[in-house]
Amino acid sequence: QNSDVTYRLFDYGRPRELHLDKAMQVTNACALDVKPVSLPIDCPFFYTDLLSVDEPFEYANQRDGESVLIVLDGQGTMAGDAYRLGEAWLIPPGGAPFSIEPHAQTRLLRTWVP
Repeated sequence: QNSDVTYRLFDYGRPRELHLDKAMQVTNACALDVKPVSLPIDCPFFYTDLLSVDEPFEYANQRDGESVLIVLDGQGTMAGDAYRLGEAWLIPPGGAPFSIEPHAQTRLLRTWVP
């Protein structure tokens, strides 16, 4: 059943009322049986794969569209700029190759649209 009820859990520092107790009362927080997903993922909408990096290398996006690199672990520099856990980098198509230099073992989730 649809409802127009809104419970505000967080309001980005605004002074409006939060509804934490009411939200908890109506939340169905049952345990989910989450299955791990193996990579690469190949579907009609997008592809993903995992890059494990432990030494410097040159990266080039040779696809027709953008790709995204998401830092899952590690830190270092990408094209001379520092990267760290949780950051995402949008890589334009056909750009010049650039250097990825890990300072620690790095895992990057790479995703792109076919």
